[in-house]
Amino acid sequence: MFELFKVGWDLFTIRHYSRQGMKLSAGDYIVAIGFVVFLYGTAVPAAVLYQNHPQYEWVLIATVVIDGIVAIAMFVWEIKWWIKHRAAALAASAQADQGGQQASSARSAQPSATTNQPGQ
Repeated sequence: MFELFKVGWDLFTIRHYSRQGMKLSAGDYIVAIGFVVFLYGTAVPAAVLYQNHPQYEWVLIATVVIDGIVAIAMFVWEIKWWIKHRAAALAASAQADQGGQQASSARSAQPSATTNQPGQ
């Protein structure tokens, strides 16, 4: 049940960030899917091995440690990705706002067609 909640939350998060201009590339999807496959591909076999052969407890502990290191590395990568893309999205929106302000100031600098000049 928790996995369904997690999938729903992930979809909400992806939609939220895509609206902010922080869209995921194909490489981002490959890294995320590879991360999940790696964790399941190492943790599940180690847990099954330990369940069937308790003398291999050290294999389970080593796998959990390695998976923990990989998870921390992935979280650091995600934070760096978020910082980089958030800065790019903010710069793009600031540039768009600045471009809009320049266009409106250029329009206000031009004389209007209905000026009241003497002699007309």
